[in-house]
Amino acid sequence: MDCYKDISFEQMQEVFLGVLKETKHLQSEYVDVYDSFNRVLFDNVYAKEDVPSYSYSLYDGVAVNIKDIEKKENLYKISEYKKVNKGDFVDDKYNIVIDKHDIIYKGNLIYVNYMPNLFYGIKFKGQERQKGSYLYAKDTLLDSEKIGVLLEARVDKVRVYKKLKIGFVLTLNEEKYKHEKRKHNPETIFMVLKNKIQNERVQINLYPHEREDKRDFEKRVKEASLKNDLVIVIGRTGEGSNDHTYEVIDKLGSVYIKGMNTIPATNFMYGKVLGCDMFAFPGDIFSNIFLYNMFIKKYISLLTRVGEEKENTIMAKLMEDVDSSFYYKEFVYVNLFNNSDGFKALPLQVKNASMYDFFGADGYFVINENVKNIKKGEDIKVHLFKPLKDTDNNVLFVGRKNLINSKIIEYSSFYKMNIIQSSNVNELKGSITSNEYVLGEFEGKSEHFKDELIKEKVIIQGVRERYGFAINKKYLEITDVEDLAKKNIVFGNLPRNDFSRKILETLLKNKKINYKDIKGFEDNIYKNETVLLSALLSDRFDVCFISERAAKNNKIKFVPIITKENDFVINTVDEELVKRIAFVFSNPTLKEELREDYNTENFGSILRKKK
Repeated sequence: MDCYKDISFEQMQEVFLGVLKETKHLQSEYVDVYDSFNRVLFDNVYAKEDVPSYSYSLYDGVAVNIKDIEKKENLYKISEYKKVNKGDFVDDKYNIVIDKHDIIYKGNLIYVNYMPNLFYGIKFKGQERQKGSYLYAKDTLLDSEKIGVLLEARVDKVRVYKKLKIGFVLTLNEEKYKHEKRKHNPETIFMVLKNKIQNERVQINLYPHEREDKRDFEKRVKEASLKNDLVIVIGRTGEGSNDHTYEVIDKLGSVYIKGMNTIPATNFMYGKVLGCDMFAFPGDIFSNIFLYNMFIKKYISLLTRVGEEKENTIMAKLMEDVDSSFYYKEFVYVNLFNNSDGFKALPLQVKNASMYDFFGADGYFVINENVKNIKKGEDIKVHLFKPLKDTDNNVLFVGRKNLINSKIIEYSSFYKMNIIQSSNVNELKGSITSNEYVLGEFEGKSEHFKDELIKEKVIIQGVRERYGFAINKKYLEITDVEDLAKKNIVFGNLPRNDFSRKILETLLKNKKINYKDIKGFEDNIYKNETVLLSALLSDRFDVCFISERAAKNNKIKFVPIITKENDFVINTVDEELVKRIAFVFSNPTLKEELREDYNTENFGSILRKKK
């Protein structure tokens, strides 16, 4: 096979199908039935004993032979019987078990008021399966129920496909990570992929880095190829001076694909080393998850004989504009929301999405080459990662992370709601004509709250978080941002990209105050709130702008200037979800936890969409 460079996604799919056809199938092994969960049968399986292996009673009652029942006036007398409990062995001479609740006692004699049907109340030996009868076909995936049937049929060992061996070879960039006290990025990616693919049909083998050395890397690639059915190399697939993955694979075997015209996963490679399939993934987490979903998942399904899941798609409208590359096919992950207007899709572009958001995506849509931008409101085809019903519990959260948000996520986890984060609340609000209601109006009226909320209220505003001045001098009076320039004080600040700094600069601009007139505004810059407050307590300056919670934790005088709200856009079509949201926002325990940090008199508000 020739080496293809920067091929299209469609070409890669064709090559991949060829790879799957040529890949050798796994060998077999015998395993104990107790260890066969989630394994796949290599042969048909037949019963070794009758199922059930003995006749037993289905009721607490009496076992009788129909010949021993005779009619006496309006009743039926039973002349001979044996008391049995449910599950007890029933001798062959009995052919009926009568429930104890149907028995009429007269002295030492027993009667029933009906003639029981023959074979009633007994599960007979071999009734379900007879010895030697067919149980399951080759390529059947064994679950707990099937294993129970095998055990009942006295099958103690089964022949299954051997585990697919997947080796991971990690690359190392010592210069990048030597000053960071955390796991290297390739190790993080390995753990994510391992947990996604790990099951009882796959054996994962790791070949970690020892040093940043080409010869060491070559040694590990060769070792992994000899001991595995598939090898995945993570990282070092680009064009940098130390990116030697291509060179090593080409030396030890052959590279068939070098580069794919897609975003993510541009620097993807495929080849073979010593007869072993070799995939080389770029070093970013998003490319790895994309390649797993598109290729590795299918590879595992085919070789372990499980079969690929059928892909499901739906149509949805985009909630935001998407800027795309003109020269690449782009796969954009989305989260879905369902309301009266149909499905809406919130795009998660790699440059903005967090790892948490990316892993929780509901699906993706494709932007083809030669297309520059996709606009909000356009119809897109979404390829689903999960059943559609699982998208109905999505809750779109917009706002800063703070105590209320962590509590909402805590409750959402318990009530199986999916919290999806975005930063574009203003655009979402702009499409909603609404009236505002304070949540307090609905306290103690949970049914009314739910009824009102279901009337297409789509935004809930959470607790207001306060920002203002932290002051370390009791005699200093600061009541407004204007006091910063009027009074002879020294100010401490955070970097320009910090949220508090941006708020304060906006307030000053609205008051037509030049921040250069404030002492220390651009000189006393501290990297975070903790360092800023430490400097304040050390009298390095007089005042700083910070959140109320941070100030209170350090028992510093605080003057609130502005509040910041947190908003939840919810699917109000789902009544069960509305009940869960209503519980969270009216829960007294949650309010009690927030009481010290927030003004809970106005705990939040809801915005109702007008019909």
